[in-house]
Amino acid sequence: MGSFIIETVIALGAFGYGAYQFFHLRSLEKAGAPIRFGSGRYDWVDRFFYDLAGSWGVGGFYTLVGLAFAFWAFRAIRAHFH
Repeated sequence: MGSFIIETVIALGAFGYGAYQFFHLRSLEKAGAPIRFGSGRYDWVDRFFYDLAGSWGVGGFYTLVGLAFAFWAFRAIRAHFH
């Protein structure tokens, strides 16, 4: 039963992080500041999608991740209550 809670939290986190990254990158682009990503293990993902489609690519990627987890949470809820 608890799996849909975890999937919902991950979906909301992905939506939130994607929105944060999108608006953060847009503000850096407007200011003309250099675009740098952190030094974490998975920052190459952000860099890849930024190079592919700019701030829209990064925001869109995390939106797709959030939608996937929201879909799985919805399916888990339906299976539980059906």
